Amino acid sequence: MPVYKIGFCLVLICLCFSVSSCRHFTDEGAADACVDSFSQHYFNWQYEACMPYVTPLSKRWLEYAASQVHEEDVKALRAMPSAAKYEVLSLQYGKNDEQMIAKVEVYDFLVMDTLGMAAHQLERAVYVLNLKLRDKRWLVELHQLPQRVK
Repeated sequence: MPVYKIGFCLVLICLCFSVSSCRHFTDEGAADACVDSFSQHYFNWQYEACMPYVTPLSKRWLEYAASQVHEEDVKALRAMPSAAKYEVLSLQYGKNDEQMIAKVEVYDFLVMDTLGMAAHQLERAVYVLNLKLRDKRWLVELHQLPQRVK
């Protein structure tokens, strides 16, 4: 086989690997943007604004969370000195290329963790969010309200 054919084959193989790794890079960027937007709204109790960032079946969990907000919670939210702060700690693929897992650290925020009890402020907590690729978009998939990692 002539040398130029071998060189051409090597270039083609390298190109294939770089294109597939670029897909992962753009997927991670889109997933990170989804987690960022969801976290900004969710941890500041803006549940309706979270809707574009979750799967259709997850919307019921946001509706449930909104239904549990009471007047005392609204007063506590208004009394907060600033909005919740958060940082996406990690983002990795799950069982396949259509699932991702994000770890988000949240600071100085109001948490509703017990039904029937008033919300209270937390200094810091870590949450795990599952993401799913649906129609070429990364979305948060909720099977329950996000829970703190112990």
